[in-house]
Amino acid sequence: MEYMQAKGYVNVIFEMDSKEVGYNLKSSNRDDSDIGSVIQHCRNLLINFK
Repeated sequence: MEYMQAKGYVNVIFEMDSKEVGYNLKSSNRDDSDIGSVIQHCRNLLINFK
């Protein structure tokens, strides 16, 4: 995502193979799991994409 952002792409389709990760990215709930900080970082990056 950082690479796409650095290149200036805004209309990007991201695919993932984990239902749980996809759910957590779309959720506005705080994630206190082991990957919670990664999920939050990805959410912050996704704000820049349509």
